[in-house]
Amino acid sequence: MYFSTQVVGKLIDCILVQSIYQVMKVVNLFLSVFLIISITACSGSKKQVATVEEKNAPETAQSKKMTEPVAVNVDHLRKDMNEVIARFETKDSIYASIRRTPCYGRCPIYEATIYKSGLVIYDGNRFVDKIGKHYSRLTTDQLNEIVAKANEIEYFQMEDKYDSPVTDFPTTTTVLNASGKSKTISNRVGGPKSLKEYEKFLDELLNSLSWTKMSDNNQ
Repeated sequence: MYFSTQVVGKLIDCILVQSIYQVMKVVNLFLSVFLIISITACSGSKKQVATVEEKNAPETAQSKKMTEPVAVNVDHLRKDMNEVIARFETKDSIYASIRRTPCYGRCPIYEATIYKSGLVIYDGNRFVDKIGKHYSRLTTDQLNEIVAKANEIEYFQMEDKYDSPVTDFPTTTTVLNASGKSKTISNRVGGPKSLKEYEKFLDELLNSLSWTKMSDNNQ
């Protein structure tokens, strides 16, 4: 059987049209599916954002409250110098100290505490010029002099306690926290001469300072 060229051409055109039509149907199907997925995802994202905003709402409100200015009574900010020092004393770390205890005679009874900031608190008890609490300040050079003197006499290599059964002698206790070391020495009887020189050095250093008496409510 023979077909004319015209018939064959129409047949090919028909096949092409049908193929294109099928392809278009597939494309339209994919586009529809993609559109549905996109709409669903977008809707879910909006819901999620709304949920997060609802959860964060209390925190946002709280942060706004925290950033709002707070009325402050100026009178509460006016601190007496003695109170400031008393508060600072509890936070600053001890650098060195010396304490002398009573004896059966007129031995000076006092304690002086030196802090790493340079603050010095002196508490005189009996047989001293300054009775009660006083404060002063050491310079960085003076703090370094204390360590230099301690190293000179090998303070950190000494015994922790020099004592005897005799009870009528005063005890001198010194403390030093420096150069990554900490040492406390209790010296009543039998301490080396160099230790007594160190104790005298601390006394002379303290006596060279200008002192301010602290108020009675900080005694």
